[in-house]
Amino acid sequence: MRLCASNRSLVLQETATEITIGIPPPSVSLAVTKQKGLNAVENRIDSGIVGGGEFRYAEIRKWIEQECALQDWTFQLKTGSP
Repeated sequence: MRLCASNRSLVLQETATEITIGIPPPSVSLAVTKQKGLNAVENRIDSGIVGGGEFRYAEIRKWIEQECALQDWTFQLKTGSP
């Protein structure tokens, strides 16, 4: 994230990375992805014999974008690795 107070802008560079060490246990995943331009939202639920969980990718980005709009800041999104 890069802030520039002089022109009231925020640049967010976003990338998602998952790492598994060793052999992961058997599991089932359900993912729903919605994309419009650079705006993508993915909700994923994992379930397995040793547990599971829910991921909500891009949820924090939506909050940051809304806060920028409320404070009259410009929001710019970049995707991929730096």
